[in-house]
Amino acid sequence: TEYYNPYALGGKTGSSSSSGLCFVSAARKDGKTVITVILGAKTRTMSDGIKQNQQFSETNRLIEMGFAG
Repeated sequence: TEYYNPYALGGKTGSSSSSGLCFVSAARKDGKTVITVILGAKTRTMSDGIKQNQQFSETNRLIEMGFAG
């Protein structure tokens, strides 16, 4: 639920040693569709020890930017 986005239509994950963590997704809000592509993301350990998958947090950031513009 940490990465939940109510506007997401769907997404596809992928990873390899050479490409890192990847994620492609689409979201729709008020008739506007945003498509995001994240390549080479990392898993980051936060100060509280929780691991954050950057491909999902970056996707939500890009979706918000796409809807704002």
